Amino acid sequence: MAKKIITILLSLVCIAGLVSCTEPEKEKEELPPVTTVGLPENEKVTANYENDGFVINVYETYSEIVEYKGKEAEVTVPDAFMGMPVRSVGEYAFFGNEVLTKITLPDSLISIGKSAFQDCTSLVEAVLGSRLEMISQAAFRDSALEKINIPDSVATIERYAFYRTRLTEIKLPTSVSTVAKYSFYGCSRLTKITFSPRVEKIGEYAFSDCDSLVSVVITDGIELLGDYCFSECAALEKVFVPKNTGVGENVFYACERLTLYSPKGSKAADGAKKYGYSVKECASAGKMP
Repeated sequence: MAKKIITILLSLVCIAGLVSCTEPEKEKEELPPVTTVGLPENEKVTANYENDGFVINVYETYSEIVEYKGKEAEVTVPDAFMGMPVRSVGEYAFFGNEVLTKITLPDSLISIGKSAFQDCTSLVEAVLGSRLEMISQAAFRDSALEKINIPDSVATIERYAFYRTRLTEIKLPTSVSTVAKYSFYGCSRLTKITFSPRVEKIGEYAFSDCDSLVSVVITDGIELLGDYCFSECAALEKVFVPKNTGVGENVFYACERLTLYSPKGSKAADGAKKYGYSVKECASAGKMP
């Protein structure tokens, strides 16, 4: 009898609004800080030489691939030259190589430089080392890249990094907080994107013109979808956007098949009214059809 009375009293308190009976919102997952080593600054080149098709700069504490003159289709970069660990594939090092089909990079590597593998029109596969931190601007732009492992050590993927490659799926590493603008633009074979909990922003045009993309789930940690980031994805049919994720200008421009799924009162639903997207109320990604 006493239990029954207590239950009734609690119900009355909830109705009166004195106590919240709704489920508390989940706190944002606390992630460990990202720590990176980076390349040493202001070191002088102590030697420059060619070995087995590689042109190498040797610095005081590390070495860098400056150019590849070899003719091999499958290339494995050594982990050291002259006793100095290979920390960098320099800017334009393999640029325009039409023979290269597979590149294997060592665990010693920290940085892939600007346009390092751009326009490698036969490059299908890249095997990245476990300590890589930086994939620089246009690193694999306009290559034939279909397969790549991006280790969780990678903290930065710069703009245009995988622009117009042939990747079919992408899993963003746990250290990346921003998907840079144009980074996956025009990946016409891309069908699957997996965002890590750390991603907070998707940059402008990041996944624009990805013609094979059908379904996307935006995760709770993503605070902003940048302008045009999924524009002109012709096959895109459904996207889940969390309640508090902001939506930029024309995020889904020319996505004529799209239905947007989002919780009631979400920022995305309000934005959909402005741009005329089809919207259906959906409490969570798990409930999206």
